[in-house]
Amino acid sequence: DDALTSAYSNLTDFGKTATNYKVQVGEYDSSKKALKQGAVELTNANNDFSVSDSTNTPNDNTRKRILFTFLDDGLTKIANAFGADSNAFASKDIRVQVTLNLKINKDFGKDTVKTELTNKYGFNPGGDSGKDTPGTDTKTVFHKFHVLKYDGTDTTKKT
Repeated sequence: DDALTSAYSNLTDFGKTATNYKVQVGEYDSSKKALKQGAVELTNANNDFSVSDSTNTPNDNTRKRILFTFLDDGLTKIANAFGADSNAFASKDIRVQVTLNLKINKDFGKDTVKTELTNKYGFNPGGDSGKDTPGTDTKTVFHKFHVLKYDGTDTTKKT
């Protein structure tokens, strides 16, 4: 992901903080739109992958590139999820799911700060027909609003 640096507060050393991401491999349940129970978690600590974050994004210095590189141990776990022989899981939808925990900057969305961000990505649609593919809408718009609370016993009192 190429994350907008002004929008997120936890991009510094993003890859060194394990709570910033989660990586799993397992069978996908299309009715629940999630991995089925029993998915295998891959971790940086177990040398399944490495995470790098760089401020060097092509033609755009306002973003930080977050890159996951799967290492031999992780690639073995991914391969094992597909089964030991060519027909073991041929009819199952096995996926690697990477979840990023990006925290919105506290000032993002205020009047003086940009209120719209567009995530850039390197997604290339593919796979079998009939399978879920992620959408391509990556724009998020933030709006400033105020919530007024009233006392339920006296509607003239704001709380």
